[in-house]
Amino acid sequence: MKELRKLLAKIDPEILSKRERELLRLIMSGVDRSDRQVADLMWPKDKHQIVYLRQTKDRIMRHLGHVVMDLKENSPYQGRVAECHKEFMALQNLRSLGRRQELVFYAERLIRRAQRLELSDIITAVADALYLHYGSLVGDSVKAKKYLALAEEYERIQLAERKAQRRFIGLANHFTRSYVGNARVLEEAHITARELHAGLEEHTSFRYRFYTYYVIALYAQLNSDKRMLTDICDEALVFFQGKTYPIPDAVHFLFGFELRVGLALKTKDYPLARRAVRMGLELAENIPYHYSICLSYQAMIGFHEGDDESVIAAIDASRDYRDFPALREQWLIIDAFARFLEIDADSPFRLGKFLNEVPLYSQDKQGLNITILVIQVLFYIKRRQFGALIDRWDALRKYSSRYLKKDHTFRSACFLKMILMLPAHNFHPVAIERHTAPLLKKLKEYPESDVEIVPYERLWRKVVTCVEEYHYSG
Repeated sequence: MKELRKLLAKIDPEILSKRERELLRLIMSGVDRSDRQVADLMWPKDKHQIVYLRQTKDRIMRHLGHVVMDLKENSPYQGRVAECHKEFMALQNLRSLGRRQELVFYAERLIRRAQRLELSDIITAVADALYLHYGSLVGDSVKAKKYLALAEEYERIQLAERKAQRRFIGLANHFTRSYVGNARVLEEAHITARELHAGLEEHTSFRYRFYTYYVIALYAQLNSDKRMLTDICDEALVFFQGKTYPIPDAVHFLFGFELRVGLALKTKDYPLARRAVRMGLELAENIPYHYSICLSYQAMIGFHEGDDESVIAAIDASRDYRDFPALREQWLIIDAFARFLEIDADSPFRLGKFLNEVPLYSQDKQGLNITILVIQVLFYIKRRQFGALIDRWDALRKYSSRYLKKDHTFRSACFLKMILMLPAHNFHPVAIERHTAPLLKKLKEYPESDVEIVPYERLWRKVVTCVEEYHYSG
């Protein structure tokens, strides 16, 4: 809602009616109200109040649409695409009014611009409109055939682009649901990557190449193949940089930084990860969202390397770059780990507040929820709230047996089982060290998963220190 209010604030109040201004004032007040409450304030006791509210909202959203189209934050590519869509909307208006001459003039102009930007959906729709005009209204068979051929060509391109997009979404869905270590997912990624790769020579449109390169890169990540990932990212950048129109900054950021740094971190290639972060910070200098992503990776690399100064620098630099819903929880988790490891000892941390602020992570039973659970038990240990840890013992045991298998969650299973041994051996450091040694060995032998923001080995060292301080202080 905060982000929506920022956009609404850009609407010129002079173009609004009195009713629209009043509704906008209520929205911008910062008070969250239901539709019924807003309607009661604006149209008390009117039986049509909800209808009026809905109509007024629709008019404000239309004004907002013009604001979004004209955002100065848009990249040159986004600006040119937005202009094409504006012209397409104007074309639809001319068509509905029966203004055929103006329609043809704008349509032929628009189709050339859309071709330069490879906007297959607009090209297909406009070519169909021109085919209808020249084929059935004017009787110009030469131009009719020309636009029919164009429509059919871009229909094929559009079909290939949609297929690639859907294949990408199907694969990316596994990443968001934390199935990245699943053998079935790896096989599916392999088949999808091979299928789309076969179409690279035939299809050179931006959308097809983008989703195809992305799918192959995801497969390389799943397979921990740095060479394949580097090669496909380099090929993608060369291809996109060869376009005659400006490519979105997000594309350069994705293939130049984001895809590379994750695998470098997972395979412990920290020099490569640091180089990727430096490149990412340069690419994202004027893009706050991407800059925040780079800083989060800088913090994670610092956690993994034991470079606490780098973690602190990333956290400090991130203060002005956290106002993004997709990244807010990630930064809360980074802060929590920094507080537990006493890297950021001066920063206040309230466990209850933290748990209330990470609802999205908490919903993921096999992936990110493990991170939340780990943070919770770590602070119980750090604060010597052993009673709370013992109270959760049965729940932890059931959780590890139900959700954690020998796949991408295996290291998490090992770590939680090690935690469970603390109360089982009365928090005695010698007994704990002896009984957890086999699990610690397995933990070290198994590769890190994508869930670990801080390596479990480092967290365990801190846990042992906390237990020793508790045992020997008494």
